[in-house]
Parts: sequence; C-alpha cells; structure tokens
Amino acid sequence: MTVETQALMAAAKKLVESVEFDVNGIHGKGGNGGLTSDRTLRASGEVRIILDRLKK
Repeated sequence: MTVETQALMAAAKKLVESVEFDVNGIHGKGGNGGLTSDRTLRASGEVRIILDRLKK
C-alpha cells in the first residue's frame, strides 16, 4: 500500500467519524444535531487535499 493510499484512508476514516459524531454523537451524548462542525470541515479539506495530490 502506498503512502498516498494510507494517507487517504486515514483522512477518509477521520471524515467519516466526524460526520457520524455530528449526526449521532457517541453513546447518545454529544453530536451537533446534524450540523457540520469545524472538525468535520477540516477533515473534509484534508481529504480534498490528498485527492488533489493523487490527481497529479
């Protein structure tokens, strides 16, 4: 597995976890009622950057 693939997988996992937390919280606590948090926006940006690097 390449370094780029590992980075993409890690960033995608972080994004998925952030989205799930925003929607559901953890163990019935937390969450943002479906609103997008700054953490999720940052995680999305990280995925976008890695995908852009892979295109080149």
